Amino acid sequence: KRKGRDGGGADDDGAGPHSTGETQASKKLKAKDDVVEGSADGGSKQGEEKGHMSKRKAEQLTAFVSNLPYTCEEAQLRDFFSTCGAISYVKMLYDFHKKRFKGLAYVTFSDEAGLTAALELHRKEIEGRP
Repeated sequence: KRKGRDGGGADDDGAGPHSTGETQASKKLKAKDDVVEGSADGGSKQGEEKGHMSKRKAEQLTAFVSNLPYTCEEAQLRDFFSTCGAISYVKMLYDFHKKRFKGLAYVTFSDEAGLTAALELHRKEIEGRP
């Protein structure tokens, strides 16, 4: 047994007077399946049928996009990938010290067909950059 903050013993499974009954493993599993918000129109809505998906699902439907021009904006990316299908979420990476876009982004699609179509655009130019 371990001693908790109150000095009382607690079993190794985390079940003590201040425990919620969740083990570390179940907390990690729960955190892994948190939801990512977003919808095809860029707004956040409630419920999976309106744009929510698990993190695991979002990771499977996300394309990493690099070598983008530093002047690129989210609207340009959405427009460029609009022929691929519905886009759930766009995350553009910024260098906060230099206060500019890094030229890297993650684009999450609503379905596998959208991701597959996006991968077909590999090496296509955006503002003169492949």
